[in-house]
Amino acid sequence: MSQIQSLHQQAMDLAEAAAVARLRGALEEATQFTRQAFEQETQAAERLIATALSGNPPVEIAEELKDLFIQINLSQYLKRQGIDIDINELREFVNH
Repeated sequence: MSQIQSLHQQAMDLAEAAAVARLRGALEEATQFTRQAFEQETQAAERLIATALSGNPPVEIAEELKDLFIQINLSQYLKRQGIDIDINELREFVNH
């Protein structure tokens, strides 16, 4: 659990640095810090999801965790492929 806590703490530190940069008017720097914080928090979330799934969660919870895992990894995969898509926009498109 300490690796997860470390990733989360790093994300919080980066988020704070982003806020300070925004206050100084350094918007590009703030954006970079925000992205880095998001990546750290995503890594922590992936590890938490894997830990939760390695136990024996109820079926409904397991399905939600699997959905979260796919959402996190699909977004990262698409970004690496140069595809920028908002998962919420995609969800709206599919549901209509």
